[in-house]
Amino acid sequence: MSLTPQQGQDYLIKHDIPQLIESIMIGLLHNRPNEPLNFISSCIESAKECGTKDISWHSFIPPMQLALEPIHIPEKTGILSKNVFKTETPSRMFAEKKQPPPKLPPISSKKPTYEVQQQPMMINNSEVSTEQHRVKSNMDSKKIVFVIGGPGSGKGTQCEKIVEKYGFTHFSSGDLLRAEVNSGSPQGEELKQMMERGDLVPMSTVLKLIKDNMVAHTESKGFLVDGYPREVQQGIKFEQSIAPCTFVLWVDVAQETMVKRLLKRAETSGRVDDNEETIRKRLKTFVESTEPVIDYYKAQNKVRRVDSEQPVEDVFSDVQNIFKEFL
Repeated sequence: MSLTPQQGQDYLIKHDIPQLIESIMIGLLHNRPNEPLNFISSCIESAKECGTKDISWHSFIPPMQLALEPIHIPEKTGILSKNVFKTETPSRMFAEKKQPPPKLPPISSKKPTYEVQQQPMMINNSEVSTEQHRVKSNMDSKKIVFVIGGPGSGKGTQCEKIVEKYGFTHFSSGDLLRAEVNSGSPQGEELKQMMERGDLVPMSTVLKLIKDNMVAHTESKGFLVDGYPREVQQGIKFEQSIAPCTFVLWVDVAQETMVKRLLKRAETSGRVDDNEETIRKRLKTFVESTEPVIDYYKAQNKVRRVDSEQPVEDVFSDVQNIFKEFL
């Protein structure tokens, strides 16, 4: 069935497609990834998780590039139609409404007649902003290292050594998720089913677990966030709500090596996701979803790679050389 132009426009607006396309296009121009199709795919997967209603023009831009608001953002853009959607930011909205300064009330028992518009919304925004500022202030002085590597890459072993030598606090997204599974909660049961299928857990769930644990350890010298982010949008959301990462430690190893290590671990681990079929699916998921993250942070010169085919101590020697650069 063919659609009229108006019906087509209504359909796109209903599903929030225009702002999603704009956000992806702006993200591409800001990040200039080596694999743009992987970047686009990652953005779409992130939109599926968080919902297109939450997508704005800057959703796929690193937070450090948003320190200054663009000089001019038109009220309406014309990617698909000049009247499709607005991109006006709240701060710009308030700035353009020039309110006259309130006059002093008369010396009288009567209440003044003037009032401030939209005060409830401003108070709510302030409360949210204050909480975000408190969390970010506590983390700004901390070294935050994203540790990325496929399952069985040896990143967990290297994290243990980093904790021992440098006094960092280590959070494995996988361990946090398994702890939730073992809790027997309804969410834990749902997570268990996802892990058995080899599916990725929703970004919001993982980020909340990590954030809560970091806030509980603000006295730490630094944080190792192991196995996170698995998608570009996860990294962006983390840096927007907590703090920018200092650098990304990429623990790199051949896929077949990871398969052999995981099958060996399966002999004693008892983990539901340690079987060959699930292992290979997890590796495929890692390649498709996580490698765009490496490209994203490479563009910011934040990626530091170690070769985990080497003996453990040789790998750690390389890790120490990297840490000297940032400590």
